[in-house]
Amino acid sequence: MMAAVGPSHHPAVAGTALVAAACVLAACGNAPAPRAVVRMSTTTTSTTTTTLAPPTTATAAGSSVAVPDVLGMKLKTARLSLRAVGFVTVPFNTACNKGTLASQSVVAALSVAGNPPDVHVGALPLVPGSTLPRGARVGITWSGCYPDGAVVPPVVGQTFSSAVHLLHLAGLNWACYSAGSAPTTTTHPDPTTSPSGPTSTSTPATTTTTTKPRQTILSQGTPAGTTVRAGTVVDLVMHHCPQ
Repeated sequence: MMAAVGPSHHPAVAGTALVAAACVLAACGNAPAPRAVVRMSTTTTSTTTTTLAPPTTATAAGSSVAVPDVLGMKLKTARLSLRAVGFVTVPFNTACNKGTLASQSVVAALSVAGNPPDVHVGALPLVPGSTLPRGARVGITWSGCYPDGAVVPPVVGQTFSSAVHLLHLAGLNWACYSAGSAPTTTTHPDPTTSPSGPTSTSTPATTTTTTKPRQTILSQGTPAGTTVRAGTVVDLVMHHCPQ
């Protein structure tokens, strides 16, 4: 009876050992998996952070801009064009900026301005299209008044004050010449005839009518519509020029 008990217990022990070994192997095999996932997540985060650097480098570049061509432009347009791309405008001379639009100066030349207080010292000529750092000081040399010339206005028939005003608006000067009074007209009435008696001729009264000279411009020396240099003298002719 003792020999029958021994063999019946060996398969059970062996089976239990195999199950335990299988459980241990299964537990050991599953442990590295969560750690591998953590490492992959860490590597992905590091790569994403590295790709943010290039945009910062691109933004730092391009700090220089081209100088726009503002030669021949009027005051407001030229200044706005230069300031729009980031330049600081510095006047090198006084511009004409009062009166009519035709009288305003235009840009004659550009320069790289020197350091204050005298921006002319160390200034360099500047050609449109050249590149300068944004915020650079650009010096502007303005033309004189009426850069495109002055157009002579029509003043014949105008009063003296109106004619002078129109000439001044156009940037022109004047000179007045008196032509003298208008001619005097003498009128002689017809002889008086009596209807009921002999015809008699009486000495008529002489009536003299003097035409007052009109105080307007009779003629102008330079025809209206002519383009001349600013400051040109236009001759005016009147019966009597104001003193």
